Amino acid sequence: MQRYESVRERWEEVCSRCGRCCFERELGDDGEVLVDYASPCRFFDMGTHLCRVYKDRFRKNERCARVTLRVALFDELLPEECAYRRLLREESDGTAAL
Repeated sequence: MQRYESVRERWEEVCSRCGRCCFERELGDDGEVLVDYASPCRFFDMGTHLCRVYKDRFRKNERCARVTLRVALFDELLPEECAYRRLLREESDGTAAL
């Protein structure tokens, strides 16, 4: 939690813009997150990896979810490569991030 507190004011800047959270995802039988790269959100720009309606994303897309501390810690559908998950995982195992 110490790492979260240090970045709380700039939490959204932690995002590495990988875009994986903007595609349909499901858990495989082995618990691995399977990302369907053929099914991006209609507002996802494949070239920039940015949302075209970022400020209104929660209003325009009911399936868009804010990545909060709780989501980063417990949502199994966020890929392990997600910058939020890496930040928190590296804090818990004692390695450096950010």
